[in-house]
Amino acid sequence: MSAKYDLSSDEEANADASAHVFFAGSNRIPLRSDSPPIIVPLHGGATLSSGFLKEQLPRLRFCDRIIANCSADVDCLRLLHPRAHCIIRVLRLPVDSSVFRPISKSFAKEQLGIPQTRFVVGLIGRLIPQKGIHTFIRLISQMRDRNPQHDIMGIIVGDFIASYPVLPYRSSSNYKRHILGLIERAKLKRHIRLIGGRDVNDTVLRTVYCAMDVYAQPSQTVDENFGYAAVEAMACGTPVIATEYGGLRDTVAHGETGYLIPTWATCGGLRSDCNAAIHYMERLLDPRLRKAMGVAALAKSRKTGSLASFQRRLVAIIDEAVAHPSRRRLGNSPLGPLARAKSLLPRSEPDWSTIYPMSAAYGLQVPSVRGKNREISLAGKFRVSKDGRVQLLDPAWPATASLERRELEILRKLRSGADAHELVAAYPRHSVNKLINLGFIVVNRRWS
Repeated sequence: MSAKYDLSSDEEANADASAHVFFAGSNRIPLRSDSPPIIVPLHGGATLSSGFLKEQLPRLRFCDRIIANCSADVDCLRLLHPRAHCIIRVLRLPVDSSVFRPISKSFAKEQLGIPQTRFVVGLIGRLIPQKGIHTFIRLISQMRDRNPQHDIMGIIVGDFIASYPVLPYRSSSNYKRHILGLIERAKLKRHIRLIGGRDVNDTVLRTVYCAMDVYAQPSQTVDENFGYAAVEAMACGTPVIATEYGGLRDTVAHGETGYLIPTWATCGGLRSDCNAAIHYMERLLDPRLRKAMGVAALAKSRKTGSLASFQRRLVAIIDEAVAHPSRRRLGNSPLGPLARAKSLLPRSEPDWSTIYPMSAAYGLQVPSVRGKNREISLAGKFRVSKDGRVQLLDPAWPATASLERRELEILRKLRSGADAHELVAAYPRHSVNKLINLGFIVVNRRWS
């Protein structure tokens, strides 16, 4: 590509370049009417760059191009400007197939000292609350309780990050203690293996992926615009169960290469139907289904994740920009200023109130309890302060709100094990829906 085009970056603006690459969110785009086409990689997703994009989109021209990694970014930009779809293009990131490729599962398990009959569920990534490490541990615990005839274990690869700039509600040291405490209380010390990310190179990482029977990614990271670990797992022929959010919605072909866990945004953060995750994981205890999905995952990875296809697509996007005759700007959006949503979370920078509208486009619509195959459950443990405020004890989403008496009654009855269907029938529908929208209760699909 370098032989075909002379590209400049935002650090080295060059008026004679064929095109100018400028990463979203860093500075104001240096744009004149006679400037070469601007290529803007979103670099982290539209969820965290919405303010920058709202300001800069009217200045971009029909010859410029925004590069997104997922279709959810396209949905976000449509909320910011009605003509944004004219200049946004989706470009899936590549995976190194010379490294991440299938090897014998029996050999991989042997290399890691794992018995051949053990069902291995893995997770790889930064060990921060939004990656859902605590959720992963609960899934392993429930899987073992529900399926005692199977020898189920979990592998977690990664490091606890000292500081993470997005919604840092819990420090790394506190989260590490929380995770180790969860493992201890669930009596999983012999059934969950923690491997530090600094202790593995790509070859070892490939061995870990290939030893997994299922890769699970219960991530609720707000800027999850791709999901590289899920793509690497698929390149190794491993089926994936992941949250139906952001780029993971494109990565996993539901029912073909794995399964997607319904996920949506609320005033109190992201929520997922973890009952669905358990159900899908139990389906994949079937070795024939597991093998078929692994084959499909590998095929999809080779088709959409190769470096050659990435290069062809990138060159085509630049070709299109350079050849476009119009230097006319998109112009001001009639959609008005970006709205701030209600937030029940501690204040931070960026704040959930500004991220929430874009995160809602990344996930599904908030589900309803209507229908016989729906039920409700608590989003997590909670406590009530002396002043009556209710706080969700979730390390990723510590939402706090003042609730009405009957709303608090619903939470307490769910905690005590009351029948969910009877509760929905006994209380006003608007009270239940309010708790769903605030994020204190979760709607689950009921599996027969």
